[in-house]
Amino acid sequence: MPVFFTQLLPNLFYILATLFVFQLSGDRNQFYVDEKKLKRRYFLFAFISIVLCISFPARFEHGIIYDLRFIPLLIGSFYGGPAISALLIAFTVLYRAVFGGQGIYMTLIICAIIFVLTILFFKKYNTLSIRHKIIAAVLVSIFHSVVGFLLFPLFFNNYHYQEHIYASASMEVVGMGVVVYLIEAIRSARYMRAKVLRSEKLEVVSHLAASISHEIRNPMTTTKGFLQLLQGSKQEGKNLEYIKLALDELNRAEGIVRDYLTFAKPTHERMETMDLKEQTEKVISILRPLANMNSVRLDQRLKSVPITGDQSLFQQCILNLLKNSIEAMPNGGKLTITIGSSDQLAIIDIQDTGFGMTDEQMRRLGEPYFTTKDQKGTGLGMMVVFSVIEAMKGKIHVESEQGKGTRFVITIPLDT
Repeated sequence: MPVFFTQLLPNLFYILATLFVFQLSGDRNQFYVDEKKLKRRYFLFAFISIVLCISFPARFEHGIIYDLRFIPLLIGSFYGGPAISALLIAFTVLYRAVFGGQGIYMTLIICAIIFVLTILFFKKYNTLSIRHKIIAAVLVSIFHSVVGFLLFPLFFNNYHYQEHIYASASMEVVGMGVVVYLIEAIRSARYMRAKVLRSEKLEVVSHLAASISHEIRNPMTTTKGFLQLLQGSKQEGKNLEYIKLALDELNRAEGIVRDYLTFAKPTHERMETMDLKEQTEKVISILRPLANMNSVRLDQRLKSVPITGDQSLFQQCILNLLKNSIEAMPNGGKLTITIGSSDQLAIIDIQDTGFGMTDEQMRRLGEPYFTTKDQKGTGLGMMVVFSVIEAMKGKIHVESEQGKGTRFVITIPLDT
């Protein structure tokens, strides 16, 4: 059996060499990777690996030929999705048909099974942790090997195949686990490196925010005071309109400064137990006029759930989220706010029926100066949200689809 392993090692080498080339060819400092580019990269990796594996198979005695083409095919399918899977399967079947033989029928059956598995589990697979991804990939590989083991006698009248199949299946299962582990390890390393660089940039922004915000607040307050005095005096209609416009812009500037300060110093200075339902209802009462103005229906499903944190910062966080959701529905819609708990976690679920976001917009939420509001937004509101929730040791999960709406699910440890 060691001889069989040795003969399959070149196939595994082709897969690993191609993987390293494509995984390390990307920008190591890139925090957000374009989804289309990523899928294209997985397609090219799988395509080249399949060509190499089929072109240079392991040749055993009794005329048995075997290769590890199904490793890159499974990887390309599970990481690239159904469309990539269909392209890879079509190529695999056509290229295998060039070499002839009854093995093409086994390839057709196994490829059909892989495509069905991709459709059923692609989305679920990409939400798993690294450990569970490896386990899932190994299990799928074992399943594929068992199917191959059962199909072999139907197409070949050679009874000397058992030992070869066992060896090849073992190599395939081990190879699948190794490849998935390396993919996830490289992705994690790249992500952590980019995250460190992003954190350094955010630290610079926070220092600038704290210093600049304090410097401009005083002259803004003075200017606002004089404008309010002018507004209270006898002025002509046009002048009053200009004064009102100036005050509105000053209020907007004050909001930006407040967001900068919250982002620069998101630490919770007054840690206390608070009720999620009570805090959220306060925010909803503030935003109800805005919701009514936009014809947005508020659906509240709130339960009393205790958490620990700074009330003012938390209210600011929820205010920003709800305000964004309402503004995403200028022509009316429905905003659903649900509060509950599960597994020692408080859960805040905010779902709107607004414009929705693209995958790239979702990945860039919380990034400095990134906004989905064109020229009207600064991106500071979502920076505050992410900073506050992170300071509370919570997590934010975002789901969105253009034209259908956006959903934010926030989890925060319960007060114990």
